Amino acid sequence: SLINAAGEGGLLGMVFDPDFASNGHFYLSYTVGVGNGDSLVARYSVVPGSVDLADPTSATVLFGPIPQTTDRHKGGDMEFGPDGMLYLAFGDGGTSISAQDLGSALGKVHRIDPDLPFPHAPTSNPFFGVAGALPTIWARGLRNPWRLDVDAITGNVYVGDVGESTWEEITRLDAGSNGGWPCMEGNACSTGTSCACQAPGLTLPITVLAHAAPDSACAITGGVVYRGSAIPSLVGQYLFTDFCSGSFYRIADPSGTAPTRVDFSSDVQSGGQALRFVVDFACDAEGEIYFVQHYGGGIWKLVARSGFDSFCVAEPNSTGAAAALVASGSPSIAAANLTLTVAHLPED
Repeated sequence: SLINAAGEGGLLGMVFDPDFASNGHFYLSYTVGVGNGDSLVARYSVVPGSVDLADPTSATVLFGPIPQTTDRHKGGDMEFGPDGMLYLAFGDGGTSISAQDLGSALGKVHRIDPDLPFPHAPTSNPFFGVAGALPTIWARGLRNPWRLDVDAITGNVYVGDVGESTWEEITRLDAGSNGGWPCMEGNACSTGTSCACQAPGLTLPITVLAHAAPDSACAITGGVVYRGSAIPSLVGQYLFTDFCSGSFYRIADPSGTAPTRVDFSSDVQSGGQALRFVVDFACDAEGEIYFVQHYGGGIWKLVARSGFDSFCVAEPNSTGAAAALVASGSPSIAAANLTLTVAHLPED
């Protein structure tokens, strides 16, 4: 009964407090009110003595309500950083000029400290104390940062910013970054008039996907930096996907100066089928990755493929040992480095 689900509204984000085990706090981002709805972030708590039963009367509003100008581009994702701050992503609300307006909460990533008094703005925020600017703003110039990730090790912030008609983008943001919307879509000039295309100081994407083939993207989901231990080859890489294409990608060095995108769709499948319509990524306490499928509501965990099993077992022969057929290399089809070695066969 609290939710206004008009258009792209609804329950849009959830994150646990870093000290959830001791304080029982978690945070929800959702839209309320009538018409286009208003965006807000509230802190809730579990019922005392419980670990999984929420107290619906425990809400404390930390951010908002922010009036929305249309029923689109709500954003709404949240993540805690290793600095203990809560990062909030909001779209431009369908009114692109708001993305550059430092007096508007829309089209921004905000950084708040839930333990500070309202407006919960740390003095280290880039626009704290700037006349006419909201002190919570951490980065601006975004269209619809649908999914947000804060690297648990480096503190780098990555957003999957949904494009308009041509490009989808993954952007790495720093304090004070300007993603360039509405003057830029991806690396290309757009039609916005509130900033200058290719202006000094704009933060360009670390990678883009085209709506046209071969990418055939339509709405970037955004992803996470892998910090788990189950798949060592992926540690430190940024994994993401697009809602429509069913293609999964990884960026080998997302914090570097020349990040490289690699398509590893063939390695992220279930039963040989591509996983499409992914709407969110998350990590557990061990850094392992989960993602959510919209249609069907499936929650998936990214796991390493099992190692090779013996192809056949032979009885001892005249060489004194059993013949063996051993596979080596990667089980990935895309890697194309499978080698079969036969040993302990009798000589001709």
